Amino acid sequence: MRQREISRREFLKLGVAGMAVLVLPIGCGRPGAGGARGKMNREGQPSTNDDGRFFDDHQYATIRALTGVIIPEDQDPGAVSAGVVDYIDYMLGAFEVDPPRIYAAGPFSGRHGGEANFGDYLPLSRVQEISWRMYIQGSQGIAEREFNGPVVGLQEIYATGVTQLDALSQTQFGADFVDLTPAEQATIKKAADKDFINVVFQNTVEGMYAAPEYGGNQEMMGWKYVNYEGDRQPIGYSRAQIELSDPTGVLSSRELDEVVQILRLAFAPYKDQLL
Repeated sequence: MRQREISRREFLKLGVAGMAVLVLPIGCGRPGAGGARGKMNREGQPSTNDDGRFFDDHQYATIRALTGVIIPEDQDPGAVSAGVVDYIDYMLGAFEVDPPRIYAAGPFSGRHGGEANFGDYLPLSRVQEISWRMYIQGSQGIAEREFNGPVVGLQEIYATGVTQLDALSQTQFGADFVDLTPAEQATIKKAADKDFINVVFQNTVEGMYAAPEYGGNQEMMGWKYVNYEGDRQPIGYSRAQIELSDPTGVLSSRELDEVVQILRLAFAPYKDQLL
């Protein structure tokens, strides 16, 4: 297949992202946190920091802009419209509320019947709490968290990352990151610390396609974009829907080879951002 650039739409039409949604329901095997707290600031205004959030106004606006560089708006919604920054903000502030916004309770979201319980959160065991506090807050010199040495948590990674983004932006363009043009922001992103960008990249993808109750994927924009209807319980599927679904969905060997090639092209620009 001829080497060429492909758009996000072309890539997702293959259904690859749809398969990823099934294995990323709440964050790459490390469930993200958030909450059904309503939609935030689609018009570009920074949020006010409230219960259950971590970012201050400037951090919120900066990370919001950075997620928009990672998944930009084009003919379809990107990370800004889907409220991905809210997913990140709630995850970092998960322990500001009790129980922490880590594991949505369920069993049903209410989208297809049943009582809506995804907005409720489960209490953590002692081991789960230590593990998640280390991941989000870091070890902070606390003995029970430093049995394998000190750990830098997501909160510090994001706070430091915003400061560094602004320093680079001021040096190169004389303004903070959030005040730059999209092209200038893309330039700064390329020059920023790769470990930080890798974290934001991963969390942005999580927030785009995770269940809306975790803060992102607002109005199910990420799911709609890849033609994924979301959780179907308790209604489920009829036998006919299961037996007759996607009757022509099997790929030929040639089509499968094309998928592999397109995947390589699609991920090539992000090879330094992926784990």
